[in-house]
Amino acid sequence: MLDDVASSYQAFLIDSGALYIDLRDENSLEANASRVDYTRHMMASDDFTSQMQEAGAQSCSEDALTPSWRCNSFAALGNALLPWQKGISQEDTLRAVRIADKDGAQQAVVFRLVEKHDGAELRLLATAEASEQSDLVDCIAAAIIAAVGPMLLEGMPRLEVAVSLRNEAVSRRMSTLWSPPYGRREDVPPPLFSFCSEQKDFWDIPLPSSLCHAFRPTCKNAKVMQLQAEEEQCYIFRLLRAYAELLRYRPLGHAMEEQALTMDDLIMASGAAVLKSWPVELNPSAQDLMSQCDMLVARAAA
Repeated sequence: MLDDVASSYQAFLIDSGALYIDLRDENSLEANASRVDYTRHMMASDDFTSQMQEAGAQSCSEDALTPSWRCNSFAALGNALLPWQKGISQEDTLRAVRIADKDGAQQAVVFRLVEKHDGAELRLLATAEASEQSDLVDCIAAAIIAAVGPMLLEGMPRLEVAVSLRNEAVSRRMSTLWSPPYGRREDVPPPLFSFCSEQKDFWDIPLPSSLCHAFRPTCKNAKVMQLQAEEEQCYIFRLLRAYAELLRYRPLGHAMEEQALTMDDLIMASGAAVLKSWPVELNPSAQDLMSQCDMLVARAAA
């Protein structure tokens, strides 16, 4: 039986062309030509291999390259949340907000998902100076809402994320272990989302570097990986769903007109206020989006 399975699998690999490198010029192919060049050997030439390696190194980080030297846009999801496997507390979220401060000015905003009697709402919690980039904030909110829609199929998730607006990552890796400068939580780095995180050098949770690129400063060091719209949505959906499972507290819902600060809400007590809100609704095609996302992730890893 095992021989039959092995033979069938080998035939599938050969017929699919997955083991072959197609060196033909794509522009010169006829409309009815086979998409697989069966005349080619499954091993590429040394020149072709060198070209693929060089192109891959220029477009993405080393840990995101597949065995065929293509850029896997979902590679960062593999260990992005590894330091927080024991859970994320509200104190951790507050530390993430504070560590993004620069020259005394807050450079991070918090997006909080809260349940309402008629659905859900995404709220922006920030100080006045951190919320000045309204176009960028609206763009990030739209990306989160698009990703949260499919998550509502499984019930109301716990979700509160701190996003850095800086053009560089914050928590530099000095070693494989986190060494905190302050705070009672000494086992994990602050869970700060960043557009400019190179995972081999920083602890910041990486957002797609191409996301909202038109509304923010260019990253100082991180390479920009160009993702298609459906890839960005899939990346953020997978990232936020995994993050929501690690959150160990239910974000409190505060009415926008409420001014009283309560000590059980550390974010509000730190000086942040609810400055904006957006309605969140269940996406009717959520199941299709989740299936498409699974296919995109599998294809990128090939």
